Amino acid sequence: MSEPLKAYFDKRFSELQKTRRDLHAMAERSWEEVETTAYIVDALKVIGITPHTYEHATGCWADIEGEAQPATGKTILLRADIDAMPATDPKDVPYRSRHAGAVHSCGHDGHTTMLLFAARYLFEHKKELRGRVRLVFEAAEEKGEGGDFCVSQGLTDGVDAAFAIHVWGDMDAPYIHIADGPCMAAFNRFKITVHGFANGTGAPNGAKDAIAAAAKIIDNLALLETKMKDPTDALVVAVGKIQGGSAPNTYCDYLTMEGTARTFSPDVLKTLEADIRSVSQMSAALLGCTADVEFFYGHPPIVHDSPLMVDVAKTASRKLFGDDVLFDMKPAMHGDTFSSYCQKVPGIYAWLGVRDVAKGFKVSPHNDYFDFDEEHLCRGAALFTEVVLTYFEKVA
Repeated sequence: MSEPLKAYFDKRFSELQKTRRDLHAMAERSWEEVETTAYIVDALKVIGITPHTYEHATGCWADIEGEAQPATGKTILLRADIDAMPATDPKDVPYRSRHAGAVHSCGHDGHTTMLLFAARYLFEHKKELRGRVRLVFEAAEEKGEGGDFCVSQGLTDGVDAAFAIHVWGDMDAPYIHIADGPCMAAFNRFKITVHGFANGTGAPNGAKDAIAAAAKIIDNLALLETKMKDPTDALVVAVGKIQGGSAPNTYCDYLTMEGTARTFSPDVLKTLEADIRSVSQMSAALLGCTADVEFFYGHPPIVHDSPLMVDVAKTASRKLFGDDVLFDMKPAMHGDTFSSYCQKVPGIYAWLGVRDVAKGFKVSPHNDYFDFDEEHLCRGAALFTEVVLTYFEKVA
């Protein structure tokens, strides 16, 4: 390429910063990213790229056609998520979200900025690209729906590889993590409805206490993690919401509880719904209650199972930032809709470390105060770009 990547993006830092702050201030929740989508569309048009939108949904996508010969005939997809979290921005900063109930506390404003500027570089240098680059700006990642939607729109058709970046507030800057194998967990939800029989607390022998049954269910669900699976298969089953009861002096006859189940293991997933249903029903029965279980399958785990793509991402990272930049971490039990793309094509999900306690950047994503040093925008844009260049080199 005609200009060193790091220098290209460093020279444009103020532009990257402004774009990220614009996006942060216009934070919008899943499937409500109307202003954000319009901003991205306008930015792509200014570059010279033709964006494509959807008739009844937010988000957009575009292709950059490389013109160098001999062509590889390959297409690599780059994805950035664009939605914000459902909370109000508490930060006292000039770019604070102006939309009540929406805050970019997961870094999606940064991901979008990085991809927009990577797109700018790649379009400016398309005569030197030996394949197609597909840019996907995905809506509704936080709701767990955007990835499947994009795949349903045919965005992985004809694609040979995929790559995404997430700013990682739990890893120190300036490290990058490229997992070998499991990266992020499958994410599933469940709802358990417990039916009992109400009676005053002065007559406990006539009651069937749904709250006591719920407590037993929660205790026994924990056994799924420790006693009822292969100890080498990580599993988290957590109840995060309970609603029930009508009075402090009356045994509860009805309650609902909702939770999540996360794992990397396909074998665990095969029986997980049945295991949760069985444990819940038997636990409730011990106290004379019944339990109805609804299980909602979410996105599968992200597993880096392509040696080529692992090599591409690690090589690109070392080219840009040196041999010591790669940092090994355990897989995260978080989930991400990038798994939808990885079910269709070999993909890599890179973690870009942004924790810097000395500078005051020390909270994790999904904390309403989450923020990061904007110098990392240049690093992320460069990594998006170098992965493309390295990929076309290795598949030539």
